[in-house]
Amino acid sequence: MSMESTHNDLSSAELSSCDMELEPEEFVLADIVESSPFGYIKSLFKSWSKDGVPPLSKQGVGTTDHSATGVSPSLKTSGHTTCRNYHLSWAAICSIILMKILLLFATPVEIFGNILEYILNLFYMNNGLRAFFVTLFFDLGSLKTPRVGQSNYYSAIMLIDPRAELRVPDGVLTERKMLESDVGIKTMADVCVMAAKFAYENENVIRKTVEETWKMNFIQFYDCWNDYLKINGTQAFVFTDKKQDANIVVVAFRGTQPFNMYDWCTDFDFSYYVLPNVGRVHVGFLEALGLGNRTNRETLNLTKANAVMKANRVISHSVPTSGLSSSKVLAYDAICTKARDLLKENPRAKLYVTGHSLGAALATLFTALLQIEENDLCPRHEATFTFGQPRVGDLKFANYVENKLCGRSMTPRKYFRVVYRTDVVPRVPWDDVVFQFKHVSPCHYYKSIFNSLALVEEPYKNLSSLIVQPWPHVSALWELCVSLFNKAFRGSKETDLAIITRFVAVIFPGLCAHNPACYVDAVRLAPSSFLLQPIDNEKMGAIAYLLWSYFRLITFQRPIFL
Repeated sequence: MSMESTHNDLSSAELSSCDMELEPEEFVLADIVESSPFGYIKSLFKSWSKDGVPPLSKQGVGTTDHSATGVSPSLKTSGHTTCRNYHLSWAAICSIILMKILLLFATPVEIFGNILEYILNLFYMNNGLRAFFVTLFFDLGSLKTPRVGQSNYYSAIMLIDPRAELRVPDGVLTERKMLESDVGIKTMADVCVMAAKFAYENENVIRKTVEETWKMNFIQFYDCWNDYLKINGTQAFVFTDKKQDANIVVVAFRGTQPFNMYDWCTDFDFSYYVLPNVGRVHVGFLEALGLGNRTNRETLNLTKANAVMKANRVISHSVPTSGLSSSKVLAYDAICTKARDLLKENPRAKLYVTGHSLGAALATLFTALLQIEENDLCPRHEATFTFGQPRVGDLKFANYVENKLCGRSMTPRKYFRVVYRTDVVPRVPWDDVVFQFKHVSPCHYYKSIFNSLALVEEPYKNLSSLIVQPWPHVSALWELCVSLFNKAFRGSKETDLAIITRFVAVIFPGLCAHNPACYVDAVRLAPSSFLLQPIDNEKMGAIAYLLWSYFRLITFQRPIFL
């Protein structure tokens, strides 16, 4: 990264007297691939034993021996200000260490995941574990073997929840004011949550599902370049409800793959970059959309300049926004081009954007960038649905998105953020005085698959406040009991693999609550909160919050069991 270092000669005393607040044009970038977690921890102790200042890179503002030698740089800040002291909190240090540990095990976890998915597909194609062994020992010639990438080769997410059908009542998608009715908005939420779930699958599975099961029109699958990771790390697909005179154009981004440690690192990253009049934005998500590379600041600056020029009508919206070379498929520019063509071909169609987990963050940033550029797609953008979304930017960014897409006076709203119970991903990156990431309000929070609320923000907004609570484990145990009861006495079609994940959820409730299957259940089974005004659960207080939840439950008379 080309940055000037102007503070290497400052003493610790001088640094401690500096203002901690970063200037508007500064950025903070965690370069997590430069050292092992053990080297970073060693440098921490070495730094603290010397002068008590957490280590920064030599391009930043630290003056420790660590930053001077550049042994294990992990945090880089812009260096154009006269004096800065950016002390890392324990949350920041733990975040860096966690990301480094995740990368340390990236290859073995990926290998394990590939083997596990192959074995699960082998069992699935041969009608289950018992039937597989019967075939193996008594009818080997009829044994079916999966082939990676084929239309019948599924991810672990799909094998946990093999549901593929949509719940779309006849005629709903043709309604001009679909999002102003409860039926219409739940229908579109169902389409989006299923699209977000299938975004995890390979192209052939997606194409077959869209065309044969949904009876819709598959347009294109995207496997896009991430210049920082040097891999095709961003996947998305586009479809319409019909080939001609379409009513909807849907863009679905792939989320955090369970065995992809680079995806999990992006979720837990806290790096940001400032966009004009918008605020701080998560750098990892900008990189995933193909809009820059943190190791080359000029690419981010060029993206910023292009967005400003488009907003001021200096250049055409058809010109690429990215500061990277167009020799690779870059998600934002490629999808914008395709969406623009589809909307021209289908004058009645509206644009919907969706995603789960990392895909939800990309959907949010994609939509925000359309607004920043005042893109010609904006008038045709109808709504963005996100499920299990991590935080994307700071308070200024959140306010910008709220004002553009979901203001209280806006009818209908164009942004719907859904959170299921104790899902860990919406609780990162941290919302505290150091990271300053904020969620866009409102949050459509599902306490269970029977009860939903429209809140300003989900309870226990940070991961650190969630993991010390006992009630997520109790709730997970209750859901396990309900699932076992339904399996034994009500003929539930929940898979054995899904039952196993519920056992795991008792120990790790936040991870299992992130499963797309939970969001599908919530959208389909709980009463909708999409049209309600959000309430502030912190100001209401715990007692009022519980009373409100109980009132919602009895009003809709939801059953105790599925």
